[in-house]
Amino acid sequence: MELTEDSFRALARSSPWRWQGLHFRRHGEDSVEAWVNRPGVLRVVDSRGRATVEQNRLEDSAGVIGVSWTEGEVPPSKPRLIRRWPHEVEPVRRADGLVAERPDDFEEGEGTFVAIEYGDPMYVNYHWVAMLDPRELGDHTSITDLRADEHRGRPVWRARVKPVEGYDPTCGCCALLWSEISDRDEYDDDWPLDPNRVHPEAYAVALDVETGIVVHLEPIGESTEDNRLDLEIIDVTPWPAG
Repeated sequence: MELTEDSFRALARSSPWRWQGLHFRRHGEDSVEAWVNRPGVLRVVDSRGRATVEQNRLEDSAGVIGVSWTEGEVPPSKPRLIRRWPHEVEPVRRADGLVAERPDDFEEGEGTFVAIEYGDPMYVNYHWVAMLDPRELGDHTSITDLRADEHRGRPVWRARVKPVEGYDPTCGCCALLWSEISDRDEYDDDWPLDPNRVHPEAYAVALDVETGIVVHLEPIGESTEDNRLDLEIIDVTPWPAG
C-alpha cells in the first residue's frame, strides 16, 4: 500500500475489517494491558492487576424504527430489525483492500432493516472506542506531513491531523482530535467558550498499518487537556479467510 492522504483516510476507516483479536499495552500514567476479541469482548488489566471485562451483545442494543404514512393510506407493516456486526457487512473497498466507504444501516429486501453495530466495548470513556476504530480521522480533517515510520517496532503511517468543520467524533466529549470543533459538537454552537480552555493546534497521529488503530496521538502546541496515546501492540489475530 502506498501512503497518500487518501490511503491514510482509508486506513482510518478500515479497522473493523482488518483484525479480529488484539493484545496490546497502553503506556502512560494509567497504563493497562488489554485483549480485544471481536465481536464484542474486552478484557483490561490495570497496573494494580485489577481486571475489567466488558461485553457488547447484539441483543442488548436498543433501537427504534419509525414508519410514516399519509391520511387515507393503509399503515405499512413495521419493518423487522436485524442487527449485524461490521465484519458481517462488506464495505466498499479500494484496490489495495482499504475501505473507501463504510456501510451504513440499510434496508434488506422488503420489510427488513439492518442496523450495523459499530464500536468495541468501552473502557473508561469513548476515547478508547475511537482509538480502536478511528473512523473519525477519515473525513472532515486536514491531513499533512505524511510519512511511513515505526512505532514500538511496528510499521505505522504518521501524519499531522487537524479537525475541520464537519468533523464527526465518535463522542464529542472524548474526541481523538479534541478541539473547539469537537466541543461545539458536544455542547452546540451557542455554548460559551471558556477562555482558560486551550485547544491544540493539531495532533501528531500514528496509525498501525496492519490494524488501522491509533497507536500514537500527541497534541501539537499548548493544550489544557492531555489525551495523548501510546500503544504497544503485542499480538494481532486477523479475521479468518473467506
